[in-house]
Amino acid sequence: MRAVALVTCGLLGSIVACGSRPLETEIERHPARVLPQGASQIFYARVDRLRVNPLVVLVYEQGQRLRLGPSLKGTSQTLPLAGDIERLALGTYSGPTGREQAAVAVATGRFHEDTFRKALETFRIPYVEGRYGELRTYTCGRGEARCYVCFASPRLLVASSQEDLLKRTLDLSTRKAKSMARDRGFAPLLEGFSPETDLWVTGFFPSGLAAAFGDQMQAAIQAIQAFTIVLETDDGSRLAFVLHCDSPEAAEANAMVLKTLIAGLVQQLVVSGYSIPDLINAINRSRIVVERARTTFKLQMNKTEVAATAAALRAEPVPEK
Repeated sequence: MRAVALVTCGLLGSIVACGSRPLETEIERHPARVLPQGASQIFYARVDRLRVNPLVVLVYEQGQRLRLGPSLKGTSQTLPLAGDIERLALGTYSGPTGREQAAVAVATGRFHEDTFRKALETFRIPYVEGRYGELRTYTCGRGEARCYVCFASPRLLVASSQEDLLKRTLDLSTRKAKSMARDRGFAPLLEGFSPETDLWVTGFFPSGLAAAFGDQMQAAIQAIQAFTIVLETDDGSRLAFVLHCDSPEAAEANAMVLKTLIAGLVQQLVVSGYSIPDLINAINRSRIVVERARTTFKLQMNKTEVAATAAALRAEPVPEK
């Protein structure tokens, strides 16, 4: 236990270095540094890299069709209007009931306030300008799509579904608020992060998700405490999906759950009418590794397989004869 405590303290100490730094510098070191304490999940993306991967672009386009909750709706609509995003850190925050209630996004890139205001007017999105200290803020939209935005610098944008969360995020640059990097309960999930990772998502596993599965799987899924997703796209796509369980036995049980789900997915893909042999072959050669209380699903595709799969998925499915 002492060794674990020393490792955790060392991790926190390396992430939370002394001194005040601009958020655009902090996000390049660790997304936990630019998100206020209390997040349930953390999302980090090198958007400039992901936008050139055809399969990632397709998934993003399909994701835009989903109905988002109030915490993400306004933010997802507002961010593209601000300019070109390079890096993005996003935190989701849950209320006492465990339901997602708020989100904040911190982005670096090339932003222009004048262009942003003109875009709001073009799309007839109402907005009101305000101030927080020396910074100008925007309250955009109405109802579930309301969003609070601040151009903290020409290269830094902060957007949130809640005004208080926006202010707490801005306060991180002056150490007036504590970041997720200081959250000891979250510390084990922050291990292994690299700023050069193209996509990194981690957080507590949604407690209600087990109810969507049959009785035989529910017990295993309920033992999942957290998850981590890592995607590298420098030479195709390398995906790792990690389940952090409460015991080695639970990790073994969830390995069996993953095998069952993956077999079912392959069967669905075969009968779907799509001609996607590259994706099916990649899934068939994927690996599931159990190490202590962690279950990891690993999948890898080269650039040719990624391009062919994206092209096939864009095509209309061919009905089975």
